[in-house]
Amino acid sequence: MAKKDDAVPEFGYSSTVRKTLVLGKDGETLASAANPLPVDAVVSVDTMTINAEMKEASGQDYYVTTTNLGDGTLTIGFDDASSFTVAGALALQDIVSIENKTQGWIYVSKGATVGDTSILLVAANQTTGYPVPGAADEFEIVYRGIDRIGSSNALLTTIDSDTDDIKTATEASAVDLAAIELLNADIKTATEATQTATELIDDAIATDDSAQSATPSVMNAGAEYKASRTEYADGDATILHSDIKGGLIIAGYDDTLEGVKNFPQSNAPKLATSPEAYTVLTATTVAYVEGSVIDTRAYSDILFHYSKTASDADNSYLKAVTLLSADGAVDYQQTSITAPSSGVSVIDDNVYERDKAALVEVISIPTNGANFMRFDLAKVTDAGTDSAWTIFITKVPR
Repeated sequence: MAKKDDAVPEFGYSSTVRKTLVLGKDGETLASAANPLPVDAVVSVDTMTINAEMKEASGQDYYVTTTNLGDGTLTIGFDDASSFTVAGALALQDIVSIENKTQGWIYVSKGATVGDTSILLVAANQTTGYPVPGAADEFEIVYRGIDRIGSSNALLTTIDSDTDDIKTATEASAVDLAAIELLNADIKTATEATQTATELIDDAIATDDSAQSATPSVMNAGAEYKASRTEYADGDATILHSDIKGGLIIAGYDDTLEGVKNFPQSNAPKLATSPEAYTVLTATTVAYVEGSVIDTRAYSDILFHYSKTASDADNSYLKAVTLLSADGAVDYQQTSITAPSSGVSVIDDNVYERDKAALVEVISIPTNGANFMRFDLAKVTDAGTDSAWTIFITKVPR
């Protein structure tokens, strides 16, 4: 091959002699030690014929690593690629190419240390002038993945095995046909026996207001009217009977009265509820302390049992409040009405005042038809020590 500055020997130049200029990997200047020929070198020639053969297992997928990142040395990191490989771990033999897309460079994989999340290249095996993988560079790392041919062959083997099992099961089912025929014969015999039994109980089914058997089966779900009802002996089978209107005759029916005799029953007593612990109330000022709400819809009175501690100077006010609902916002004060004077009755708020001494008492407080009630407690003059009330409620039914 002639160099650029070589002179053609005298009498040595002819139409068949050509000068060929070979560029280095930068594609612009002549090839040299500093600018060597790349593996994908561009050669300018008049004519070139290349015969090549490429072979690759068609059953394997090619994958590209993701989130590739150089570290400024010879290491390129990426997301875990092990789940897509044949052996479950990425190896050097799986690597197809390692390309720096930003620098336009393909690295040599010889001797590289390959892991599931990174590749460490060997500097001595790289072509002179290679770019160091930078953190801002973009890379494309292609590797061979799962072998689909092997998986397909394994699946076909399983299908063949399952097909053999189906064939065996089909042959076995043919053997059972004889048993099925015997079972059909038994079913036919049982059906005929059921038909006979059905015919025997036909008289147990009758149309309303039509004649039926004089001695019907006890399976009859209806009733029979008889002007003179049958008197049965001990142990006899019986049938339901009706009156002339078809009404079922039940215990207590009187043939003479043609109806059921009613006997008054004594009323069962309604018991008061068991004592229920109520809110422990302690008034500290003249402002009322509210207790919990009581459902009084089914009760006429409340027995208010309490024991109170003593106060050294102040009595207590107990107030009964009526509510329209369990969470009612309006308190309706219980009242009392004085005897008429000159035709006028005075309505006063009803408050129960108790002495400052320690007491154990019960008060019967009417509900007056209230749906819900509440008891509140306050001090009378806000003097002395506070009195605590421990309370139990008993509700008297209406």
